[in-house]
Amino acid sequence: MLTNAAVPTELGGFCSDGSAPVDELCAAVVVPVTTYAVSKSASASSAVPGAKVTYTVAVTNTGGSAYTGATFSDALAGVLDDATYNNDAVASSGSVSLSGSTLSWTGDLVYPAVPVTITYSVTVNSPDTGDHVLTNAAVPTGPGGFCSDGSAPVDGLCAAVLVPVTTYAVSKAASASSVVPGGTVTYTITVTNTGGVRSRARRSPTTWRACWMTRSTTRMQWPPRVRFRCRVRPCRGRVTWSIPRCR
Repeated sequence: MLTNAAVPTELGGFCSDGSAPVDELCAAVVVPVTTYAVSKSASASSAVPGAKVTYTVAVTNTGGSAYTGATFSDALAGVLDDATYNNDAVASSGSVSLSGSTLSWTGDLVYPAVPVTITYSVTVNSPDTGDHVLTNAAVPTGPGGFCSDGSAPVDGLCAAVLVPVTTYAVSKAASASSVVPGGTVTYTITVTNTGGVRSRARRSPTTWRACWMTRSTTRMQWPPRVRFRCRVRPCRGRVTWSIPRCR
């Protein structure tokens, strides 16, 4: 609030309403400062292909009076290379729309503040052929608009919300394309992190279940690579390998 008053200081001086100053004061002129803040969050810290991620944008009146015509924009280009917009944006007040790959909202903010919430969702593509990170930010575009931390947008940007997509690929190769009875074939299984977040899995013990004539497996290597050997006659069974979860 900008608050001040002009007060007559000599005998015979009166305030604008004809009254004498009270305690050397006249009625103040008050000019409220109108501001608002935009914050954004995601329903998940990471996602897998096929998963749904819901975003919530909150617009809050942080000024001293009602704000008319607050706006923000949310560029989805960094999301739509990995996911599909579900066309489900809804606002608790005001209007929300999508133009190209940019989501926009405009509306009025009451005083005292009652936050306006806007929600929408995307579904991660399967397979994900993008950069494996959902990246976007809601940015206030009206006068007096601030990012969630109270700072003004820098180069038209607030801090981005990042949701990495976690994926991995499994490949297998044999040491020979053909073999004679009694021969040995070595198989190599390689597990590769193809997602947008670095694996922080520890070298924790791995569980094996196998039934092989040779009853032999090699020790686990890191990055994940599994090798086992099997004699051709007979060779039946199954081996299961569990990848340690990231923590």
